[in-house]
Amino acid sequence: MQIGLGHDALTAGMIGLPAAFAGAITAPIAGRYVVRVGRVIVLWGLGVGMLGLLLSAGVVLLHGRSGVTEWWLLGTLMLTGVGQGLVVSPNQTLSLAEVPLRYAGSAGGVLQTGQRIGTSVGIAVITTIAFGVATTSGWDVALAVGFGAIIVVAAVAMLVGAYDLAASRRDRIERRGDPSSTPG
Repeated sequence: MQIGLGHDALTAGMIGLPAAFAGAITAPIAGRYVVRVGRVIVLWGLGVGMLGLLLSAGVVLLHGRSGVTEWWLLGTLMLTGVGQGLVVSPNQTLSLAEVPLRYAGSAGGVLQTGQRIGTSVGIAVITTIAFGVATTSGWDVALAVGFGAIIVVAAVAMLVGAYDLAASRRDRIERRGDPSSTPG
């Protein structure tokens, strides 16, 4: 927004506000249902977030054509914010759900540290990719490739989440079928 289109910092920052509001609204809603719905809510969030990113890449590539402006990103990034709200808090809840209470503080600290490291590395890698592409292909392609790289990471997370969901369902079925796991 700033380097590619020449917007000032305030205007560029405003593009992300609807995404932040959407995440702030959906996170507590997801928090109410995560225990009942489980990992499925995280998978839905990843899907919605990836759709928002895909549409954002489309907006960037179509920018200036058929009336498409950068302000369309307000809506597409809002979808990404909804996805984030459905992923972050529920994922933390599910990740810490089976940690014994006496280890909860340590486990929460490790989880938060891992998230911060992952975010820092992710920002560095995606920014490096986008700036690298921008030197040869322009900002529109660079942003689309950056969004594409994030989609790839989210797709991997979705595969891991789907595997975890399938494994936990298999475990529940096996426990129901095991006569030694039922009382009396």
